[in-house]
Amino acid sequence: MGRKTIKRAAGSAWVDGKSWRLADEVRYIQRRAALHDGRFVRVASLVMFSTDTGDAWLLDPSERLAVRLARNGDPEPVHIEETDTNFAVAWTGDYRISGAAFIYNERTSGRVITIVGYPTDRIAQLGCFPNVKVKIARPSWGLLSSAISVYPAQDTTVKDFHELQVWQKAHQLALAVYHITGSFPREELYGLTSQLRRSCSSIPANLAEGCGRNGDAEFARFCSIAAGSASELEYQLLLAKDLELIKPRNYEELAQRTTEVKRMLSALLQKLSADR
Repeated sequence: MGRKTIKRAAGSAWVDGKSWRLADEVRYIQRRAALHDGRFVRVASLVMFSTDTGDAWLLDPSERLAVRLARNGDPEPVHIEETDTNFAVAWTGDYRISGAAFIYNERTSGRVITIVGYPTDRIAQLGCFPNVKVKIARPSWGLLSSAISVYPAQDTTVKDFHELQVWQKAHQLALAVYHITGSFPREELYGLTSQLRRSCSSIPANLAEGCGRNGDAEFARFCSIAAGSASELEYQLLLAKDLELIKPRNYEELAQRTTEVKRMLSALLQKLSADR
């Protein structure tokens, strides 16, 4: 299989398909860290960055997983298994962004590290990758690892809505909302139960209808309607929580999934707009 050169610059680069080696890109970012040169690169669904302080990290924004690649210019060991079509990374912990702070939780020791000065604004904007279709699996060699198979970039003119990752997420969200509203009081049957079910099902339904229309403009219109329904669902979930119809932990999970769908819809709309 032919190799594809990834444009490495201070900005990011999209990569369409597995015609590259993750290990090579890791070595590249480690070399940039040794030179205290700040870089920010996307490789498939992953992100790598180096800083002018000599640090470097590899992140999986979709699952908030992280492994340090360099510290003060010195490379750190990282375990990667790779074939021509997929790769697996032994993640050492998870991360979150809080304002300007990058907060890393090391799984083995339980140690929490807070670092400022990283490109947290750019990291926080990530979480979905509309140009990359990713299949997540769990390899047998470690619970703190994720295996990723990379396929060609998603075509925004796709006619089969089942192939849209955002539709898949929205469909699963609708199933979860239907399940949790099944325990609502009978008096809410024509109130919040009906409203929540209508707004959650409207998201995948509009995506499906948009796929059946002609052209990106029509598709974008239905994506916009789906985004409006996602915002409506966001408020209705909050109302249900405040009325104590949904437990706080269930609300947090559903709210997070709704936010993820909204981000994906926003990214898809931007891509459709750019393609027109």
